[in-house]
Amino acid sequence: MKLTNYVLQSVAEVFLFNGLNIGLLGQIDPSIVLSIITLFLIFQKIFSSF
Repeated sequence: MKLTNYVLQSVAEVFLFNGLNIGLLGQIDPSIVLSIITLFLIFQKIFSSF
């Protein structure tokens, strides 16, 4: 499950913050980026136990 979380997190962050899809990095405040990543990690932690 750890590998699945790592891959999912990497893919999601590339699509959110890189120029491949949405490209939010540089357009939004760093505190918002940190909160998005934190929420995503909490989401992964909750659903990793299943």
